[in-house]
Amino acid sequence: NVGMLLANRYRLLSILGRGGMGEVFQAVDELMERTIAIKHIFPRHTKELNKEDIIKLFEIDENIYRRFYG
Repeated sequence: NVGMLLANRYRLLSILGRGGMGEVFQAVDELMERTIAIKHIFPRHTKELNKEDIIKLFEIDENIYRRFYG
């Protein structure tokens, strides 16, 4: 929900998109004071993911970040 604070750190600002697997929110990392995106995967799809999938997604995002922001 917009306005919600997650993990005492990430404040959801707005919804950027919604699809079959989940929603993407614009958020702010209140600790690092920067804008981020958070993807919420609907519970019915979490059984389809395993730890390796989540790590792969993070690595892809990290590589994209490094390419654009060094």
